[in-house]
Formats: sequence, C-alpha cells, structure tokens
Amino acid sequence: MGVWLFPSLLGEAFQRLDPTVRIVHGGSLRRLRGTATVERGHSLFARILCAVASLPRSANRVAIEVQITTDGPAERWTRYFGGCRPMHSRLHGNRDVLVERLGPDELVFRLSEHDGGISWSLIQISALGIGLQSHWFTATAFSGARADRYTFTVDAALLGVGRIIRYDGELDVIG
Repeated sequence: MGVWLFPSLLGEAFQRLDPTVRIVHGGSLRRLRGTATVERGHSLFARILCAVASLPRSANRVAIEVQITTDGPAERWTRYFGGCRPMHSRLHGNRDVLVERLGPDELVFRLSEHDGGISWSLIQISALGIGLQSHWFTATAFSGARADRYTFTVDAALLGVGRIIRYDGELDVIG
C-alpha cells in the first residue's frame, strides 16, 4: 500500500473519521454523485474570481458528480455541477499541510478531525504565484457524513468584497 494523501496528513485522527469519510479520502479512485446548492457572491469582483477559477454558477439542488483520481500521494478532483464547466483541482501534501491548486490559485489548509469529519482551515493563499494576505480571506470547509452519505460545505469570502462562493451538498459513493 502506498502513502495516501489524507491518511498521511491526518495520521491517527484518520481512524476517527466516519467510515464514509474514510472511504472517500482513503486514497483510491472514487466517483460520487448527488446534489449541491451553490451561491456565488454578487459583486463584480466575486463574479470575476469565480469565472477565473471555473467555480460553478449559483443553483439550488443541482446535480453534482465528483471524480477523484490518485497519482501516488497526490489527488486530482474533478467536480461537475450541472451544466457548468468542470471544476478541477489538484491536491498534495507539503509536510503537514494540504495544498490545493485550483486554476491560478493555490490554497494551503491545515486539516483536523472534528465530529467524524474533516475540518479544513485556510492558512495561506496565492493567486498567479503571488502570495496574498491570508487575513483578507475567510474560508471554511468541512467534509463529513450523514446517513452513509458524504457531505460537504465550502464557504469563501474576501475582505471588502464579501462572499465569493458557498456550496454544500450530499453525495453517494458510486465507485
């Protein structure tokens, strides 16, 4: 067995995750399907940021499919929200933090187990290779489980701009 991303970053805490969360983040190829609700920010700058990062359009209970592929200790996530362009990100570890590359942005998170799920705390962000002040951004993310379904919530805002995007939903593991 190789060194998988989430188990290596969470260490012993990985075993305290809900079984559904462990399946999704266990390092194997996965497909998930379900529904999500998406709310983009309303400001012009938020709309530009969403477009550049290929973030989904606002929608209530839109169909979503997520494909996770692994490449050694790295993962590639492709999210299909309804008829929107695919949202691609590449995740890898750097010492004890998770690095997510999303379009021209790179986000660095500290992961922790919380109530059987994973809490993602943003600690660093850069755009086009330029480091930005992390206190300008509020980003919260949580992945968990409810009734054997994988759940997720992501909420990002920028100081002076307000909400960039918020999306949440539930997914079934289908492969």
